[in-house]
Amino acid sequence: MLDACARTHTVRDVISAVACARKHGYKIIVDFMFGLPGENDADRRESLSVMDEIVGMGARIHPHIFAPLPQTAFADEPSGCISPFFFDAINDFRSRGAVYGHL
Repeated sequence: MLDACARTHTVRDVISAVACARKHGYKIIVDFMFGLPGENDADRRESLSVMDEIVGMGARIHPHIFAPLPQTAFADEPSGCISPFFFDAINDFRSRGAVYGHL
């Protein structure tokens, strides 16, 4: 999904950055976008796994649902949605104090 969004970092880069910042005492919030065009169950499971890993490191997640923006590669795509299972997983993170903001 990072490639589809033309992001140049990797999941491993994010995890390394969280580890480094936490080592130096920073409070970390990592943004996650859900419901992107082309996202599938495997992508969602991987996102949940990464979220679990970084929450275990002391970071918090800031979840967002995809909304198309003008002049982007996804400008003509419909707004995203998430499954009840995924929503429940986010609420589980929220119950642990690991979510910043609201979906």
